Amino acid sequence: MGALLCMLSIRRSQSMPTLPPGLSEWATPGLVLGLFGLIWGEVKASEGRLRADLKASEARQEKRNDELRAEIKELRDLIVKNLSTAKQP
Repeated sequence: MGALLCMLSIRRSQSMPTLPPGLSEWATPGLVLGLFGLIWGEVKASEGRLRADLKASEARQEKRNDELRAEIKELRDLIVKNLSTAKQP
């Protein structure tokens, strides 16, 4: 445990190399803009996937609605047929 703490203190005491002055002026804004660009791209990709999923869901719902309309029409026709053929007193 003591050796680990000694190694950590040695690493902390060693300074990180500094960036050249010109590089340090644009590196931070560049990193922020790059990160923002990655996030924006992922948001747009997610939006596209959601739109595709929504369109597929709407198509499935429309298909199911058409099936239900056909079933209702069949039942209505069956009811009308049974009522018209039923014996009246």
